[in-house]
Amino acid sequence: VEDKMKELLDRFNNANVIEFRSIIKESESKLETVVTFLALLELIKLRVIIAYQEGNFKEILMKRILVFYTPMYGLYYKYLFSRF
Repeated sequence: VEDKMKELLDRFNNANVIEFRSIIKESESKLETVVTFLALLELIKLRVIIAYQEGNFKEILMKRILVFYTPMYGLYYKYLFSRF
């Protein structure tokens, strides 16, 4: 799972938004699909990426979250683009 997380992070660093479907389609086996899904869940749990769906039966979109620290404001999150 950790290796898949690193692979996914590389992909998120190169793209603003990634569709869930496109990530799952790349899996070559059921085992890889499960590992990919677990890696995505862990990245969401760690607040490294965010997943968003605009409505029922719409595509699930994901993007990387940037974390900043300033002495005045502390930690705050910024999305790579303002759509979400």
